[in-house]
Amino acid sequence: MELEERLPAPIGTTAFRVKGHIYLKMMENLERTLEGGRDRLLERIEDPAICDFARQRFLGGAWYDALPMGPLSHAHARIVGIALHPHCRERGRIVASQDVPGIYKALLRLFSPALLVSRLPRVATFYFNFGKATAEQGTGRARTTLGGLPYSLAPMLAGVVEGFIAVALEQSGAKGVVVRTLDATYEGQSTSGVPTAAVRHESTWKTDG
Repeated sequence: MELEERLPAPIGTTAFRVKGHIYLKMMENLERTLEGGRDRLLERIEDPAICDFARQRFLGGAWYDALPMGPLSHAHARIVGIALHPHCRERGRIVASQDVPGIYKALLRLFSPALLVSRLPRVATFYFNFGKATAEQGTGRARTTLGGLPYSLAPMLAGVVEGFIAVALEQSGAKGVVVRTLDATYEGQSTSGVPTAAVRHESTWKTDG
């Protein structure tokens, strides 16, 4: 079994949870990008607990164990032949393009790009029950940090957040948007016995004048 497909703790034994909305988006993406969809993906997963988990019927507003997202994302990226980071970045862009115009429409109307990007990492709390967000702003530039993430999910979430922020900024009217992941680092702490990490992103955009 590939290291990335191992869970750091048995399903249901940690505090890390994610809304079913995210798993529903993941399954929709599987059906759209992979012939055979979920069934084909699960043929590549050796852990029967992950397979049983992924075969359940997800409810958008319910909370589920977040850790299986890691192995599922790694397996999907390998099957389609794309590195994990760009694969997850595209997934983040898809989620943002669908959710931002609806759920976060008020943010687009009320905030400038600078204020918007400082709040976007906190949007993660809509989807996850973990993650502490901070931001540093400058003219046409912001650096954001999302900490308290399960270490095993940090590479996946780095890509997803990068894609999500980029689309949200673009939809707010910002021009020349560039978002890049700076790093994903071990925090030296753990939650529920799972090491935690922080991911940092830098966003830039053109300003008037």
